[in-house]
Amino acid sequence: MADVNFKLPEKFVNLTNNHSKYLFILGGAGSGKSVFASFKLILRCITEPNHRFVAVRKVAKTIRESVFKELTMRISEMNLNQFFDINKTEMKLLYKPTGSEIITYGLDDPEKLKSLAKITGIWIEELCPEVDKNSFDQLILRLRGETPFYKQVICTFNPVDERHWSKARLDEQRDGDHVHHSTMLDNPFIDQEYISEVKMMAKSNPNYYRIFYQGAWGRAEVQSPYFYNFELSKHTGNVELDDRFPLIFSFDFNVDPFVCIIAQIYRDSSGHHVHVLDELTLFDSDVH
Repeated sequence: MADVNFKLPEKFVNLTNNHSKYLFILGGAGSGKSVFASFKLILRCITEPNHRFVAVRKVAKTIRESVFKELTMRISEMNLNQFFDINKTEMKLLYKPTGSEIITYGLDDPEKLKSLAKITGIWIEELCPEVDKNSFDQLILRLRGETPFYKQVICTFNPVDERHWSKARLDEQRDGDHVHHSTMLDNPFIDQEYISEVKMMAKSNPNYYRIFYQGAWGRAEVQSPYFYNFELSKHTGNVELDDRFPLIFSFDFNVDPFVCIIAQIYRDSSGHHVHVLDELTLFDSDVH
């Protein structure tokens, strides 16, 4: 086995021996989440034979500059280049002494996903907000069969949207789940200039501050809002059901979670009015 000399942030050290089935690693920007995930896959490749790990993102074209780049950087930093076959075309890595390999996939190619076989571990980068529940479940189905070593799904992400299905999953805390939180302040190897830049960006955006500096759950911002003049203080208040007007149910089943808005629309001498009486949010649901 190669002699490995690599330093991790102290907060991640214990995770190298964590055998949980699902390892959810979330937090702020620059905390070392992806560094750790790539390191652990490589460490297992050189210490455990005949693995077939898969590293994924939602869109295949983003892999080269994300998970594949992270993996090749770790190999170089760990002085392991001579021991790996690195296929830059297919973005695969093979550790020659043990026969363990890491392959990369995009979840936007469902047919290719179905061809995955004999997978012994998974790394999902940017679970939130990129990966929907169905894609996650389909990927987990590929993790089957007997293996002498533990199987683990590593999920790394910034908690950018509290409406994403993963928050409900983490709140539930199932058996086999391990949740790990970190921020850039837990990473002694991050440069001060980067910390200052994130703080500066966050000053004008409280949502960014929560997500990227504090590593807390935020809400994804709509880039082109339908109600672009909406103001919370001006357009919200207490409304009651008016029996003179019909109820309108507006369903949006093209997104997860499934959403239904219950409203009344009417016109009087002062103009048109839209009163939203309730908003229902259902996870893992459909129109049936």
